[in-house]
Amino acid sequence: MSTKLIGITEVDSLKDCLVELAEHHNTVSLNFKGDFPKQPIGTTLAEFKKEITEETADIYAVIDNETVAGFCKIHFTGKFGSLDYLIVKKKYRKLGYGKILMDRAMQEFKQRDIEHIEIRVVIGNNIQKFYENYGFKPKSIILAK
Repeated sequence: MSTKLIGITEVDSLKDCLVELAEHHNTVSLNFKGDFPKQPIGTTLAEFKKEITEETADIYAVIDNETVAGFCKIHFTGKFGSLDYLIVKKKYRKLGYGKILMDRAMQEFKQRDIEHIEIRVVIGNNIQKFYENYGFKPKSIILAK
């Protein structure tokens, strides 16, 4: 197992993770029911490439036997940061990969002197306790239509 910073030419290797994330959200969330993601995965990958080019985001991946087991994407602007994605494929869960990715994201936020960090969690996704262990607390609920 290793971790790496994903470059523009490697972004497409994240597609399987995004497909699995969509399946997960559509299964666990009462409010998606087949409606996730809102845009095609190809568009999301293109946005990742744009943000890397603009140097407003970093993506770190956990590689297991030359396969992307999971990744996190962080975004930063000034003193504001967000953890936009943290995904570990089901096959690789319970191996500590989520913690490795979260620790890497938090290290990067600290190095960039980010003062405010946000994470959005899909209602029904049982991950809130994981983030609370890093000091995050629910501050609002976003209602969408």
